[in-house]
Amino acid sequence: MTATPPLRALVDEARAIPDSRFEYDLHDVATAGRAVVAELQVLALRPPSVELLDAVEYAAERWDYLAGVLCQDWRTYDKESSEIGSAIAAVHCGLCERLRIDPVELAERLARLAAVCETDSCLYPTGRYRHLLGRDGLEAFERRWKELRGW
Repeated sequence: MTATPPLRALVDEARAIPDSRFEYDLHDVATAGRAVVAELQVLALRPPSVELLDAVEYAAERWDYLAGVLCQDWRTYDKESSEIGSAIAAVHCGLCERLRIDPVELAERLARLAAVCETDSCLYPTGRYRHLLGRDGLEAFERRWKELRGW
């Protein structure tokens, strides 16, 4: 039995908070984000799989939206927003390292995520991914990201 359906359910529950509750507290969003990170970190202790990598990317896309929601009170939740995004990116990067994802495939994955996210994706290839992408991967990312953005 795979572990990702319960993870996806947890992520979907977190993502639904702003849309499904007439009145919600931003604290609920931050708490749900931390719960997702805790689950990701536990799952990342298992042998790596592409299925788990896909689930982490699913979580990153949903977190991007929730990070934007937390910006409603950036003075209070800016730290939580970046910490949660960084933790998701750390799990993702660790899985990519362990799976030895091809740099061009990784560039495609990161470009797709960066293009669909409204705010800066927590998986945008900053220094965290440079060693995995190398020069060819970074160039492939830039090309694909610009293509997906219509530039």
